[in-house]
This record gives sequence, structure tokens and C-alpha cells, in this order.
Amino acid sequence: MEFDRGYRLRVSGLGELTKLLGAYRTHALRIMAGSYAEQIARTAVTTLDAAAVGLVQHKGDLLEKAKDSVAAAHDRATDGVYARSLNCLIEFHFVGPAILAVMTHGGERFRRPWESRREVVKWGWSRDMTRPSHIGEDAWKDRGRFWSEAAKTSAAGFGMFRFILLEEKLPVLGWNAIGRSIPDFEWRVEHCVRKLAAAGGLDAAALSERDRRRFEDRVRGAIRQQLDEAAFARQAITGKAKEKKPPAAPPAVSSPQPPKKPAPSKREHVASIVDHADIVVASDGRAFMAVPYVGFRAEDRVFIQVGSRDITFMQNGIQYGSVGNIPAASRDYLRGLTSITVVEVVETDGKRLLRAKHTAMVSDISLGEGLRRPLQTFRRRSHDAGIQEI
Repeated sequence: MEFDRGYRLRVSGLGELTKLLGAYRTHALRIMAGSYAEQIARTAVTTLDAAAVGLVQHKGDLLEKAKDSVAAAHDRATDGVYARSLNCLIEFHFVGPAILAVMTHGGERFRRPWESRREVVKWGWSRDMTRPSHIGEDAWKDRGRFWSEAAKTSAAGFGMFRFILLEEKLPVLGWNAIGRSIPDFEWRVEHCVRKLAAAGGLDAAALSERDRRRFEDRVRGAIRQQLDEAAFARQAITGKAKEKKPPAAPPAVSSPQPPKKPAPSKREHVASIVDHADIVVASDGRAFMAVPYVGFRAEDRVFIQVGSRDITFMQNGIQYGSVGNIPAASRDYLRGLTSITVVEVVETDGKRLLRAKHTAMVSDISLGEGLRRPLQTFRRRSHDAGIQEI
């Protein structure tokens, strides 16, 4: 046995022992449920936030999916212990007048409340270790006699019983338990920054201050700060790109002079990701692509990757979303280009106003892209409704 996990109980009989274990089980169940709820909450939030910044696509109830995923990871016996990382096991030995206990399995979170009980005295012993200086020689020998006898009786199959927190069933947790375990906003921002950096092939720990600020601004503008149960039940909707070939480009896109911005008192809406696009070919053959205003940096290139089913927008290693369900003719047209003018448009009072213009490099990645899936989570609604997460 491990020296630090051996105990002697100050109880006079089975009645007091039963009372002790009942009280400890209640405490241990709360500890286990908190750890279990935290794992579910982090799993659900990680997917929700990754979808918000365009790294994944999700459909269905993320909370239920997280519950199933975490439960499946624990619902098995490992080395004879069910749900090993969540469980707690204590063996009890009756040796003469003494009741000895060994916590054979259980993390530190289970040991601290157990050892804080006034009935529980740390009373470990091991034949393979030198007597600790704080224990007298006679007391050490006394422990040795009791624990040696406990080993004999348990080997013979009597004089012992076990406390098991979880038998073969995990608890069912509701939103009240999971909602209390939702990570704070700053944890979510940092976690999302790391995932965005990894998606761009960057080391999050080695990001420059400028790059880290860009990633953080991107995340803070995309993920929701306050989450309720309904936030996890909404589904991602795939955006659609449209192809138009009018005789002349619409004024909002091809006008040589950008229209004036609205009065400063009116707040300008910035989309979380690019989830739809309009391809416009002017009468002189120039090609434009109008997308929601997401705040591309004016001094850096925008890259458009054309896949077999969607197109993806990137700048400085950050994905700004994808557009799926694109007509084949539009994809074929884009593949024939090496660059295209991308304009960011804000819808204000029913009008489409140009906010920025960029030269975007176009590349065809449809060959060898594997199983990559379109990444959309948002759609644009009217100006009054802003951007609605669904």
C-alpha cells in the first residue's frame, strides 16, 4: 500500500462507520459531478467558439453531443476501475479493535475532503520504507502489526469491504450543473487564439504582440461573451454564393469613389465571418467579389482558396470563414483567375455601402483537399437585426 493513503478510523462501530461514509459519499459525488460537468462544458464551448471563428462547422445540439462524447470517454472499466478518472475507491479492514482504510484509487480532489474528516486519522505504513522521523519506533511497529494482519485477512477473503463511488453508471447532468462550469471568457479567448494559430501553422507561444492582438481581436469579435443553454442548440447554416453578370457593375461595387460613411453616431455592424459572397463581372470584364464587412487589414493580402465545394477566405493565416453550395459555373470562373478585387460591404438603411477594397489572390485547392468541410456558422440578416448566430 502507499504510505500516504493509509488511515485509521475513530469510529466505535458499524453505525458510526456508515454515517461517516454516507456523509463522505455526498461530498465526493459533488466533487465528481463538478469535474464531469467541467469536462462537458469545456467540450461544448470549445466547439461552439471554434465554429464562431470559422474553424469548424456544427449542426444539432452541441450540449447533447458533448454529453455523449464525454460519457463515452469514461463509460468503461480500466485496470478494474470503472470511469477511472472520475471514480474513488476505499478499502476497509477490520483488525481486532481497529478499522483501517486505504484509498486505493482517487485523485487529490477526493483525498483532501476525506482526510479533513475528524474521524479519519492518517495512519500509513509500509514495510519497504524507512520509519518517518515524526513517528516513534514503538508506534511504527504497532502500525506494522495491524497492517500485516490486514494483508493476511484480505488475502484470505475476509475482514474487508470496499467503498465505490461509481459502480457502472455515470450521473445524468442538467444545464444547472453544466452552466456553472462554463469557462470564463478570457479562458475561451486564449483557447481559441491557440486553435487559430495552430490552424495557420503558427506556434501560439511564439506569436508577436501584433499577431496575438490580431488573433484576440478576431476572437473577441466572433464569440459570444454570455452563454445560455439555447446557445448550444442552434445550428450552423451554409451560406450560398451567387453569380451575377449584369451589363455593368452595381454602383455600390464598381463606383470609382467610395460612398460616404454614415454619421459617426450610427454604429457600423461588422460581420463575424464571411458566409456569403456575390461575384460581379463589369461590362469591361473586371471581376469583383462583394462580401460582408469583416475588417480585413488594408495593408495585407487576402487569399481566396477555391475547393471542390466551397471557397475559403484567409488573411495572415487567419480563416475568415467559407462559403458553400457555390454554383459550379462560379467555381470554374474563379479557377480561371489569379486575382480578384474583393470589396467589403455594409448594409445600411437598405443600401450596400463599400467600406474597403482589397486585391485577393485566388488559388485552386480542389485537388488533394481531402475531406475538408465548409466552415460557416453565421448568416446576415437585416440591418436592424444585425448578425444572428444560429
